[in-house]
Amino acid sequence: MKIILLQQFSIADCWWWWLLASLVSFLLGLLLGYWLWYKYRSLLLEREEELKRLRSQLVDWEEKNKELQYQVDEVNKTMGGLRHSLHLCEADKEILKSKLDQIGGALDPGAPGGLNYGNVFTNDNLQIFEGIGAKIEQVLKAAGITTWAQLAASNTDELVRVLENAGPTFRIHNPSTWSQQAQLAQAGNWEELIRYQKTIGGNNSDGDNASKVEKLAMRKLGFSNNPDDLQIIEGIGAKIEKLLKDAGISNWHELSMTSTERLQEILTAAGATFRLANPGTWAHQARLAHEGKWGELAAYQDFLDGGNEPGV
Repeated sequence: MKIILLQQFSIADCWWWWLLASLVSFLLGLLLGYWLWYKYRSLLLEREEELKRLRSQLVDWEEKNKELQYQVDEVNKTMGGLRHSLHLCEADKEILKSKLDQIGGALDPGAPGGLNYGNVFTNDNLQIFEGIGAKIEQVLKAAGITTWAQLAASNTDELVRVLENAGPTFRIHNPSTWSQQAQLAQAGNWEELIRYQKTIGGNNSDGDNASKVEKLAMRKLGFSNNPDDLQIIEGIGAKIEKLLKDAGISNWHELSMTSTERLQEILTAAGATFRLANPGTWAHQARLAHEGKWGELAAYQDFLDGGNEPGV
């Protein structure tokens, strides 16, 4: 009996110890779990903060990348503009070189105005003579008068017949001075020709206005210092220049701002003789002259046919 009681007491005593040990183990496990969870949570928060920081840096880098890309685009645009400017400079250089080559043969300190007009004009250019424009030059050349020498050898009666045969539009012109002008040009007497043209061309006697030879030479060489000289425009002669100035169009700038319709109204109102003129290119030529783009103006006038674009 005594042995049984001791065994029962021993078992009961172990059970409580086991329960206590289990409880302590549970509490230790719980404490360890909480500690691990706390460490994991702290690490997770740190990683989240790091991720936010990295995302913020990524946004900043993206903004910086956009800014750099914009700067690259602007640099590329600037480089494109510089390339275009360089191309224009190269083109202007070639034009100036051509002009210098041309001027080099025309310069003559002992000649009137410092130019040797014989090296500026070829002897088949009949438009340098007062009273002869592009259309009359064509009429004369069609009749076999193609050089200064041939025009110098023609008398007034012959020239009148040529004009009459060309039609009523040309009969109103007076060729009485053409042979004399051609003789002076053929002889190289440019100073006398200039003086003579100023007399017959309606210029002021004080000589302030340029003769037709001087005007055409300056235009051919790409220079002009008189913005009121509308005759440098291909297609405008002395009479049309007077019409335009009477209508309030006095210089290159004003002409460049005038519409083709307005110019045509002025010509139509002046009568049948002027209706044949085509003012479609005058404003553009005047704008080039006003802006001092002599190379472009010379190239454009070389492209024109009697002041008109080919085919017009």
